[in-house]
This record gives sequence, C-alpha cells and structure tokens, in this order.
Amino acid sequence: MLKVPAYAYFEDLRVTVYQDDTMFWKFYVIPDYISVRRDQNDNPVFLLIKYAFGDQDRVANPALGRGGGFMAFDVEMRVAEQDQAALVQRLQDLVDDEYRRLKALAEAHNERVEGMRLSSWAYANNRSMSTSLSIHDVKLGLRPDAPEAPPGNKPPTVILSVPTWTEGTFSVSAPQAASLVSHRVVEGPLSLVGSNVASANMDLTEAGATFMEKTLVNRDGTGGSDLTPIQVRFDLKMWARLPPVRLSIEADTRSVYQGLRAVMHDFEGNECNEDELYHFDQHLKMAVESNLIKISFDTGTLKLDDKFVNELRATAMEIVTNLMEEKFFKKEDAPAATEDPVAMDDERKVYFFKSEQEMEFTSIAYHEEIRSIAEWPVHPQGTMQSFFAGMSAQEIGKYVRVADLNDPFFMTLGLKVSAFADWEHNPIAFVEAQVQYEGRDENGDMVEKQQTFTFSKDSTRGEWDPSLIGAKREYQYRYRIAFQGKPPGDFTRWERERSPQLNLSIPDAGRVHVRLLAGQIDFAQTVDQVQVEVAYADTSSGVNEEIETFRLLDGQQEQTYNRVIFTNWDRPVRYRSHFFLKDGQRIETDWTETTARQLLINAPLYDKLDVRLVPTGDWAGVVQSVVSLRYEDAANNYRADEAFSLKAINEFKTWSVVLRNSQVRQFEYKVLTTFQNGDLREGEWTRMDGDQALPIVVRTVPQLVVKLLPNVVDFDASPVVETTMRYADAANSIQKVETFTFVKGDKIEEWRVPIADASPRQYRYQVTFHTADGRTVKEPEVMDDRTEVVLPRLLTPEIKVTLLPRFVSFIDTPVVEVSVRYEDAANQIRFNDSFLFTEPVDQVFRIPVRADSPTGYELQITYFNKDGTAFPQTPVRTDKKHFPLPKFVPELAPQP
Repeated sequence: MLKVPAYAYFEDLRVTVYQDDTMFWKFYVIPDYISVRRDQNDNPVFLLIKYAFGDQDRVANPALGRGGGFMAFDVEMRVAEQDQAALVQRLQDLVDDEYRRLKALAEAHNERVEGMRLSSWAYANNRSMSTSLSIHDVKLGLRPDAPEAPPGNKPPTVILSVPTWTEGTFSVSAPQAASLVSHRVVEGPLSLVGSNVASANMDLTEAGATFMEKTLVNRDGTGGSDLTPIQVRFDLKMWARLPPVRLSIEADTRSVYQGLRAVMHDFEGNECNEDELYHFDQHLKMAVESNLIKISFDTGTLKLDDKFVNELRATAMEIVTNLMEEKFFKKEDAPAATEDPVAMDDERKVYFFKSEQEMEFTSIAYHEEIRSIAEWPVHPQGTMQSFFAGMSAQEIGKYVRVADLNDPFFMTLGLKVSAFADWEHNPIAFVEAQVQYEGRDENGDMVEKQQTFTFSKDSTRGEWDPSLIGAKREYQYRYRIAFQGKPPGDFTRWERERSPQLNLSIPDAGRVHVRLLAGQIDFAQTVDQVQVEVAYADTSSGVNEEIETFRLLDGQQEQTYNRVIFTNWDRPVRYRSHFFLKDGQRIETDWTETTARQLLINAPLYDKLDVRLVPTGDWAGVVQSVVSLRYEDAANNYRADEAFSLKAINEFKTWSVVLRNSQVRQFEYKVLTTFQNGDLREGEWTRMDGDQALPIVVRTVPQLVVKLLPNVVDFDASPVVETTMRYADAANSIQKVETFTFVKGDKIEEWRVPIADASPRQYRYQVTFHTADGRTVKEPEVMDDRTEVVLPRLLTPEIKVTLLPRFVSFIDTPVVEVSVRYEDAANQIRFNDSFLFTEPVDQVFRIPVRADSPTGYELQITYFNKDGTAFPQTPVRTDKKHFPLPKFVPELAPQP
C-alpha cells in the first residue's frame, strides 16, 4: 500500500513520488498538474467549433442569434510521456542503492537478501523520520520466496503503480462573463481508475467563440498560444499508510522504588483497603508527572483527537501498573501478617512490597508502534495547455473548426414579391407577374418550378418558398398590366434576378406623367417667366393630340404634365418653351421630342454682360457699400440699371444684362460707402468695358488707438489715478482731449481718435495720483507715439518691515499675535494693525510716510498657550527692517 509522507518530489518533472509500505521498489507517481488527454496517436483530445447560423434560419427564428461556439476536451492526471523514462531511471538508481545496502546488511548477518524488507526514511512537518530494521525484524515471518521479496542476484526493477482512489471530483474554471460563455459542464465526479479522465464542455456565445479562436490561433491560421484561458482542478482522496504512532515508557527502578516506599504506610493487619489502592494509583500518576516514569507519544503526521490520546494514556498507565506489579511486588499464596500487603487483583491474591534486599534495580524501557491507514487528499491543478503553438494551419484545422451552418439541402428560395405602382392615379386594374425557377438537383435531374402572382390595389405582396434546386438561387420573372375595362396587355421580357426580395416597379401605366423642372434659368436678374407647351398623341391607340401650357416662375419652378390615355405610354412627348426676359424681350425654342419622365428646362444661349462684384480692402468699420451700375444701348433705345448692397468682405453679387447688340458692352458704376463712426465716402461714375470681376475697394477712416494699462499702479497708496490724453492736428482741424479715471480692479482702457491719412501719430498724456492721505501728485506731461501706455506707480517713502517667526515654538504657543503702532504727529500719519502667526511663515507690513517722517515703530507681542491663556509682552520700539519674533520663555514673561 502507498505510504505517506511523499518519498520524493522531482521539481523539473513536476511529479510527487510515494513509496509502497512493503516493496521498496514499488512507487506511486502523482503529477501536480492536469493536462489535456492524448489519444493513442498522441493527438490532444480537444475540439473548438465556431459556427454561424444560416441567414434563412435566423430569419425564421429571430431569437436564434448569429451563431456561437462549442468547446469540448478531455483532461487527465498523467505524467508527460517525455518525462516517463527519466523518472523511471531516477527511481531505479534509488532502488539500486537501497538493494545494495540491504544486501550488504544481509550478508553481514549471513542472511539471504530475499528475506529483507523495507528500510526507508521520510521528511514531514519539519522533522526527519527513518526506520532502520534488523534482518529478523524485516522478515516478520514471511517466507524468503514470498512474491514481494526482491531477487537475490540483482536489484529489483522499478514498478510504477496507481494509488487506490476512494473518491474524487473535478472542477473547471473558465471565463465567467455571460457575454462569452452561455452554458457549461465544468464539474463532476472522476472515474477513479487509470489517469482519472474527465470530460468538460461549454457552449460559447459569438464573442466567446471568437475570443477562444483568437487566443489559440494566429491570424494566418497557424497555432498561437499553448495556454488556454481554462484552469482545471482535481480533488482526490486515496488510501495511504500513515507513519506509526510510537509509545515509549522509560523508568529507573531505584528512583521509582524510593518514591513508592516513601508513600507506603502501616495499617492494621498490614492489608490495603480501597483508600490505599486509590492512593497507590494516584502516586503512580504522580511518578509519571514527576518524570520518575517517562511516558511519551510520537504521533508522526497524524492529527489525533483528545479521546484517542486519552485512550493511549490509559493504555500506558495499565502497562506501567503491570510493570510495577512485576518489579516491586511479590506474590504470596495466602494472606499473612507481613509488612505492607497490597491486593492487586482480587481478594484471593495478595501482593507484598519487596524489601530493598529483594530488589534488582534496573532500567525499564518499553516501546510499541501503532500503525494505521487513512484517506489522503491530493489536489493537482493547472492551466490547460493546447499544444497548438507552432502547428500549421492544416494541423490546427483538426482541432479548431469554423462551421457555416448554411446547408442548401435544407434551404428554400424564400422569395417575396412586391408590386409598386401609383394605384390611386393610374387606371390599373391588376398586375400579373410570373416567376420561373429551374435547375439541376442533387441527382442531376432537371427541375422546373413556376409561380404566378396577381397584384391589385388591395393586394400588393406575395410569397413563394420552394426548396432550393441544388444551391441555385437565380430565377427569372416577367409581368403584364391590365387597365380598367380593358384586357391585359403583353408580358414584359424575361428578367433574371437572385435577390430574395423582388420589387416590381410599375411605371406610370395608362397615363402620361412628366415632371417639368426649371434648370439653368436666372430668374433673379434675367428671366421673368417661362411658358412650356407639352403635347402627346398616339393615333394607333386612339389617343388624339392635346397641348397643355405650364408656367415656370421664380417661386414656382416645378410643374407636372399628367394625361390619362388608358393604354401603354410608348410614344414620345413633344414640348417647346417661351422665355420672357425682364427687359421685355421674348425668346422661343423649337418643338422637341422626349421619352424622359422628367424634363429639365434650361435657358437658351443668348448674349449677356456679366459683372461680378468682389469686395476688397479693410471692411472692419464698414456699415455697407452700395454699388450702382448702369448700361445703355442708344441705337436700340435699350437701358438697364441696378444697385447692389454689400455688407461684408465675403459677400459677392453678380449683375447680368441681356444684350440686344453684342458689340455694345460698356457700362458705368460708382460706390457709396458708410462707416460705423458716421463717415461717408462716395466715388465718381467710372466707365468699364466687357465681362469682368469688379473689385469694390473700401478704405476705412484711419484712427489713433492707444491702450492704457494700470497693471503696476499701487492702488493702496493712490486709490484714484487720472490719466489725461491730448491729441492735436491743426493742419487737419483735429483736436481731442479725454480723461480716464482708474481705481482698484479696473481693466485696460482704449483711447480712439479718428485722424487723417497724413496726420501725425504723436500725442501727450499726464498722470495724476490721488493718495490715501488726501494729497494730489501730478506727474509731468509726456509726449509719446506708442500704442500702449503703462501707467507708472507713485513713488512715495514707506516703512517696510518683515516679521520673522522662525524662533517661535508653535507647540508651546500655537498662536502669536503681533500688534504694530506708528504715529507721525507732524504729518498726521497714524498706522495700527495686528498680525496672527500659527505657523513659521514670514509676514510683511508697509507704512506710507513722508520724507521727513520718523522711521521708528512700536511692536507688542502676545503669546497664547494651548489652553488659550494670553501672555502679553512689554511693547518694543524699534526701526529694524527685519524683526525676528523671540521664543516664549514662561519664566521671563509677565504673568497674565
């Protein structure tokens, strides 16, 4: 039987080896991994199928989905075949060494090696255990020719066996997302035979099938990763012989004798009653607890409960009692009046405590082994490998399949036919359609199928669903129209089609229907209206010619010619156009024939003068420019004029004049421009000749623009700052003065002055400061020509002091208040402020003063301790620019 703990573990092979408890050359090998099972041809038992449902199946069952996948595989617990030979050789080397050791031990005792049994060692629970038995111990009464005895002339051959499994289950961990896996069989019992083969499978969604395929297969179809996103775990139990429980009892008889003698006592008749017997047992227990008698257990790797341990202790005490009976008492046939009698068994047996002269003092040693078997658990597990890396696309095809479930044998034509016609306006009674479907079936026989559909205003759809002939989907169709009160007409020619949705677009039947659309016609400037005459006749079908006139205008550029003829429209339509121009001219085209259902009316070719107005220049301050144009042909007494308004540089206009004499192409124009500042500029009439793009140039009134920037002004020292700007150009009679006032928070101001083209750009400005103490300070006037003026800061004397709290201990005094006082009575300057310090950060204060003001100021420091008690210090007068705050010293400070 397999014994635990493990005999060896080979890390490079990832296998654990257990040894048999009687045959040292017999082993049980358990790998610590799970692998995909391979068949007799060494092919992995693994299959991934990615499938797509047929289009027709999904139409028939909308809940079917686009497809999915199915993955099935077998797993087993088996040592890799390439590792078997190396494993057996390593075990054989160990068996050979053990055989030689046993043989040498047997020969040393003149014994045959066939009688030798097991000599082994094991390591578990951080301790080493070994069993080294003598020749007679290992025989255990077995015959030398016993089946499990090793041969005497050579080492035995290694035997690999399978443990006796008692129970086992497997579980598979795969992606848990419902978007990848829909159903699964991923847990269950194991076979408990052989390599414990287990079969698992899972249904995959469309995304799950693609996920698995792209994980295992490269884009070119070759094998990708060996690893799969699947982990398998086996939970097994097997019968195993456990290491023995060893009971050991040791005692020195002299020490025990002296201890027992000390507790013996005299009593009447020298006989022991129940009380003495009870005390005797207690003293034996005391002897054990005081280590006069040593009792020890070695449970090995067993996990023993308290009940079993107590039973072992009771057994040990019984053994001790028997030993004491034998060593320290003598048995007499009948009771006698001798010293210290003790009844050990019953009333008929009397034992007497031996005297020291009767004792033979020796050391007592008792050893016993208790052997047992138990179910031993193992849990091999691992991530599955698919062995696909490096495989060709052809080899991968055996394990990863992509299946299209479209099978022509089960498919049908699924033809849907719809007739689209203007049933309301056309005199159609019905439309008859014929569909013919033919081909060769799977047996090579010619098969022909036909279907006829009749469509009317109330029934415009039909279906035909014959089985496919082979895989062919091509069919042919034709149709004919029956008008109201008349027999059906002729069929159209046969047309071929493959689409499962056949749409019959019935043209305007029984009537002439033509849309008239205005094409390239300039209604805005050239053409006032167009009159179109339309006529149709079919004398062979009894349709006489009728002429109808339609008008196309600027706001009505579409008309419809509609005439019911109760026969097929198979003759051309005739039309001609009359163009009425805005200048009074009239242009007429010739009659033209057409079979088109849509007629585009374009203006005829005639001579025009085209002038395109193109704005240019600086239009930033422009309100609008009005461009007036005029044309005159005196010989023909023909004149044309028009005015256009342009308001932006990206606005373009075109002036077109239809010419009566193409040689006269001169025209005149002038421009009137208004500006946002109220200015106006008007040009003179200018003569031009021919078609052209006419630039409309606009020049704005020049301006002097100056930005005033108050960014550096100290508004604390001068709360109000005035800036007076002056500009003068006597030559052009331009003069402007403007004052800007700035206070704290104001932003940039702009000063704008309209000037002439040749005006100078120099200007003057003066800054006036109104200080916080009521004074007015005017800076000298400055001449400048820059487009930006940075207002200066008023330079005044000041006392600037930095308070440095670096020496303060904010642990002892969390808050420090510093009060500042300054007074200049002569200049009526007073300053009072206070500063709070809660951390060692510098603070600064400034005092605006006069040039003759004193520089001294007064400070008073108040410290606050943790409980809020204030300790004001004696005021200090100083003129230092940097004042370090001293550390608070309670002993030197005035008491609050």
